[in-house]
Amino acid sequence: MKCQVIIYLAANVGKKRSIDHPQTDSEINVLDKLNVHDAVRVNKIRQVIFSFSAGMIGEIKNLPISEDHPYDFDLPNGTRKLAAEKMCLVYNKLYGIPRHLPEVLHCF
Repeated sequence: MKCQVIIYLAANVGKKRSIDHPQTDSEINVLDKLNVHDAVRVNKIRQVIFSFSAGMIGEIKNLPISEDHPYDFDLPNGTRKLAAEKMCLVYNKLYGIPRHLPEVLHCF
């Protein structure tokens, strides 16, 4: 049976790691998602589900976090996570890849 859905939960987290190792952080938070999208496109997988955290928002101004919450990055990985989210939206627009972008906050 062919794979129909990919659930991608990987991410590089941690303030210090994001600052000390920006290349690795970019590879995990941006390039890995690009690779997954290309695999989904090439293999005609029906759906991809990515998780994102509030790290792409930066400093939280109010709770609950709304869809129109302003971005106020306090770490480099926030910009990378936002780039990855926007890439998901572009792949949907260009190739019709259905996607879900749940924001997982403090899931443990």
